[in-house]
Amino acid sequence: MNSKSQVLVAGFFATLAVVAAYTLHKKLKLRRLQTETKAYCGSCHCKNVQFEVIAPKHLVVWDCNCSICKMKKNWHFIVPNTSFQLLSGKENTTEYKFNSKVARHMFCSICGVQSYYFPRSNPDGGYYLFFPLLYHVH
Repeated sequence: MNSKSQVLVAGFFATLAVVAAYTLHKKLKLRRLQTETKAYCGSCHCKNVQFEVIAPKHLVVWDCNCSICKMKKNWHFIVPNTSFQLLSGKENTTEYKFNSKVARHMFCSICGVQSYYFPRSNPDGGYYLFFPLLYHVH
């Protein structure tokens, strides 16, 4: 291998090292952002159903494409049961089920806004909350 080839190979490996270091830095930063949490508050429109949730500081929000979410243009995020606290309005909450009757959509019986739901894909493992309902961040 001549010296020009050696320089090209050394440059190639130096570039790979920089790319690998940058990728690792991004992954570590993303992991840190996903593990930092904060408290969010949310409610239905009339504020009778209010909740607090502990969720990642940088939320990953899903644009759901199921039939009901597409109609409502829901953007939601998921938290485990232990991270959700219903502060008020349990007596004003109405449940709606359709199709397979597994997913449980929880609505305020006064204003009609859906505050959270238990999805068919994960009925016992967490709450799905609607991003637009968050109104206060601690």
